[in-house]
Amino acid sequence: MVEIDHILGRGLTFSEARVLREGGSDHYPVRALVSFPKEEPKGSGKP
Repeated sequence: MVEIDHILGRGLTFSEARVLREGGSDHYPVRALVSFPKEEPKGSGKP
């Protein structure tokens, strides 16, 4: 289990997310698949 702040999660892709507790709070735990952006190899000429 990992905690990712919604601000620090920028650039990540969250899919198949669901809240693990009923209610309306935005602080309830969420289960999701997380995809990280692909990094280009160093020296590839891409920024």
